[in-house]
Amino acid sequence: KCLPHYDPASCWSGDTLPSFRYWKIRDFAYAYRSKLVTPSKIAEQIITLVEGCKYHKAPTPLLISFDAEDIRKQATASTQRFKEGFLSAEIL
Repeated sequence: KCLPHYDPASCWSGDTLPSFRYWKIRDFAYAYRSKLVTPSKIAEQIITLVEGCKYHKAPTPLLISFDAEDIRKQATASTQRFKEGFLSAEIL
């Protein structure tokens, strides 16, 4: 294997989201497969964060181009794929 051992379940306790940390792709894959969170929920959190940065006294441009509706559309499609069982075994 090219990736070192890593247990994403160790970062989760019950139904609560883990405290701030840098998520790895394996964290997202585990959370989606385990139904702890959906791509749509993560997308909404990111949209809220990015849009909130626009209103600071010194705006923080996090992205050059940002289309919240397109992000929501993609997240909804991904959430549906996980509900239907697609990708569940294929992602890390």
